[in-house]
Amino acid sequence: MEGSDRCTIDIERFDLEPDRPVLHGFVDHMDMSVYKSLKTMDERIPYIAPVTGIETLSPRMKASAIEIMTTISTWPQLASAVTYGGGITADISRKILLGELNISGRFFIDMDELISDKKNESTKIEEVTEQKMTVTEIEAYIHNNNLGDDNGEIIDESIIEALIKSAGKAPSGGNNQPWHWHYQNSILHLLMDRSAAGAYLDPDYISSYISLGAAIENLLLEASANGLEVNWKFTPEHLPNHVALFRFKTGYNADELDKKLAAQINSRHTNRKHGLPVELNNDDLYN
Repeated sequence: MEGSDRCTIDIERFDLEPDRPVLHGFVDHMDMSVYKSLKTMDERIPYIAPVTGIETLSPRMKASAIEIMTTISTWPQLASAVTYGGGITADISRKILLGELNISGRFFIDMDELISDKKNESTKIEEVTEQKMTVTEIEAYIHNNNLGDDNGEIIDESIIEALIKSAGKAPSGGNNQPWHWHYQNSILHLLMDRSAAGAYLDPDYISSYISLGAAIENLLLEASANGLEVNWKFTPEHLPNHVALFRFKTGYNADELDKKLAAQINSRHTNRKHGLPVELNNDDLYN
């Protein structure tokens, strides 16, 4: 098999290795029979990623992959890449049929690596890995940006820990949990952990912001269930570092719906086992 991106060549000699795992074992942990029933790209991505190899895709393909089914309709391929890929595949097939090639594996004939302009070392852009902020750096950041210097009501720290624990059970892309909670002057701060964010499918932190929103929802539900009124606000002028801050007040009578929803937090978790979709019946829908 040949994939146009980087002219990826997969050779699987099942005739010589009958017990060889399909696709070099990349999909052994997945039930591929489910794939034909998946309808959306969000459902398919967890299956496509191990097959294509996220780590070995070209930068251009990674950028294009997140646009599939939005600005582009399908997997992008250039006619020139398909043409030379076909020629290489034909040549490899000839060698296999003549008994001159017995190897299995994944190989790359990357034209951008083999033939390219020399890069000017002085203008070379190095990949920057974000470092997680230390407590000292966070405290300095909060102080320097006047984020909540006025005190909130003092809340028992065991309750604050319970709130953060529930917030941490929110779903996030790849379960990367891109949040950092900091409690200072009776105010709880939510910051983005940029060392965990900014992944392949997280352009401009879009996926991380969704995850942070889910964490905020969990925190508000847990606070309500614990009889806390929450005065909170977003801090968009400080994104992507600082996301929101929360002040609490005791003596709040929780809404019954909030209590029911908060009780479900422990049942919500990242589940990578994809099953067959089943339509809800009316009884399940309205209960």
